[in-house]
Amino acid sequence: MSWSKRWRTATAPCTCSSALPRGPSTSPSPTRSTLDEFAAAGERIAAADLDFVTRRQRPEELVERVVVGTVLGDAMLAALRRLAQVDASARRYSQEAADSSSG
Repeated sequence: MSWSKRWRTATAPCTCSSALPRGPSTSPSPTRSTLDEFAAAGERIAAADLDFVTRRQRPEELVERVVVGTVLGDAMLAALRRLAQVDASARRYSQEAADSSSG
């Protein structure tokens, strides 16, 4: 079973589901299906990370790639996510605007 399928049953003190707010809230929280999608994306990213790291054979190159990937990887993923959000928003809302103006 993949990690994205097991995340709900994790016994670690801080799991995704325990981080969700309980009770009434003024801000929306992600649904379980949304968290499942995030977990699946995280699983693909982890596989790409490992592919990147293991392209080198010498131990010092592996260590360098792990450090670089850890330090720069989070910032890079945040930037890529923001770019993807801009693109997805433009495609989604420009289509909605076109649909509403033609009808």
